[in-house]
Amino acid sequence: MGLRQSTLAACLAGVHDGVKSAQITMSYQPPERLNIADLFLDARVREGRGSSPALHTDSGTLSFAGVQALSNRFGNALASEGVEPEHRVLIALPDGPEFVASLFGTLKLGAVVVMVNPGLPAPEIENLIEYARARVVVTHRETAGVFEAAARTARHRVSILTVGDPAFDARLMTFSPEL
Repeated sequence: MGLRQSTLAACLAGVHDGVKSAQITMSYQPPERLNIADLFLDARVREGRGSSPALHTDSGTLSFAGVQALSNRFGNALASEGVEPEHRVLIALPDGPEFVASLFGTLKLGAVVVMVNPGLPAPEIENLIEYARARVVVTHRETAGVFEAAARTARHRVSILTVGDPAFDARLMTFSPEL
């Protein structure tokens, strides 16, 4: 039993019969602050893949640089609403570039994403806003009414950003594509 345990320990340590393994191993050194948006999006742009396709949708293809710019605009829009690290942002959007960009924009700020099905009944939406203490809701104009009504019943201030609303869409484009 002792021999089996020591052989196992040697194999796990990368050593077999006193000879070092030829297998290359890498040690991961996490950064002081890990941001998944940087890891999955910004790093692709830094690697020179900014013009590569990142999203394929019915309306076309968006590059990594395009997603990054839209994400940064969303991040700046959220910051203008007072979103800070650890604040919660409720995202209730259909799949598409705005969903991805609002997700990454939220994460870039260090805020917490609370993903919600935009078709939930009003009482559930009210409960989620209150329970999560969401500071901002990002939703689509087709479902904005129920989220606006739920925000009015919250015991804390809730801002609603409505994708597809011409006023918000125009305002979003005024924010910097840099964050």
